[in-house]
Formats: sequence, C-alpha cells, structure tokens
Amino acid sequence: MTGDDDGPSLDSFSPVTTADVHRLLVKMPAKSSPLDIVPTFLLKACADQFAVIIYRLANLSFHEGKFPMCFNTTDVLPLLKKSGADQGDPANFRPISNLSTISKVLERLALVQLRPYLLSSVNFCPFQSGYRTGHFTETAVLMVLLNDVTD
Repeated sequence: MTGDDDGPSLDSFSPVTTADVHRLLVKMPAKSSPLDIVPTFLLKACADQFAVIIYRLANLSFHEGKFPMCFNTTDVLPLLKKSGADQGDPANFRPISNLSTISKVLERLALVQLRPYLLSSVNFCPFQSGYRTGHFTETAVLMVLLNDVTD
C-alpha cells in the first residue's frame, strides 16, 4: 500500500502464511455447507495439515488475481422473512447464500488485507456503521440524536 493525495492504493495482496490460515480455521464455527467437499469439523481437527494446502491456494489466487472457480459457487436457500407470511409471495423471502468453508477462509484472508485499505481511504465515511465490528444501529441512532441535541 502506498499513499498519495487520493488516499492509499492497493496494488496487490501480500502473501499469507500458514499461521494466518491456521488461525482462521480454528476460529471458524463448526457448521458445514452442503457445498463442502471436506466437512468443517475435519478441517478444524486437521488444521495443521489443511492450513498448508489452503495457504498455497490463497497465495496462488492472490498472485494470479483470480478466485478459484470451484469455490465460486453458492447454495441459495429462500428464507421466510416473517413467520406466518404468505409463502406464495416471493417478496416474503430473503435469499441466504451458503458458501463452502474453504471459500469463506479465502474471503476472510482477502478481507484482512482489504479492511485497512478501505478504512484509511478518503472515500470512507467515519460514520459508516453497517458491516463494521463494534458499530451497531444503536450507535448510529445515538450519533444522530447527539448531533441534533447539540445543534
């Protein structure tokens, strides 16, 4: 990453280590996806061995700038938004995408490198609360209320 007047630039991803992958594997929840070739409990139980394989896959993917097609598939399930809603109306459903566990690991490895870049960008709004750790709807509402009270 380098900085200039327009903010930092991200030229490429840095290589990941087996320790990075191992850390993610052991922290992952034990639930599996229907798309998993290897069940998550086995990935976690054999994290030392699988970390080496996934580390090589991640670094190859980052170097080539391509996400492996075999992990680019999702299982989409419709979930009823509210119990008792009309199941004949498609608008009452929201899609839930189940990715394979290895796909999630690769995404998280990329996110670790993208997050600092995005947070330091001049285009990033410090009041953005959605999809941020430690930032909740309540925090956003409090900020609005505090600004209104002080104005």
